[in-house]
Amino acid sequence: MGDTDWIVACDGSNPELPFGFKCLRCGRHEPVSQPIPLDVYALWAERFTTQHKGCQPKKGGSHATS
Repeated sequence: MGDTDWIVACDGSNPELPFGFKCLRCGRHEPVSQPIPLDVYALWAERFTTQHKGCQPKKGGSHATS
C-alpha cells in the first residue's frame, strides 16, 4: 500500500460515514457536500491528506475502527 493508506475516501454508503474523507489513525471524518466539482474534491482530498499524513497509529493497532 501507499504511504497514506490510513486516509480513505468514504462513498456515503454507510449512514454513519457520509461522503467525505476519514483518517483511520486518529478517527477524524470530514464530510464533503455534494454535488462538488472534481477539481474542488481533489483539492479537498489533498488538504485532508496533508493534515493527516503525520497521524500516528494508536497503541494496540494501526487503524481506528470507528
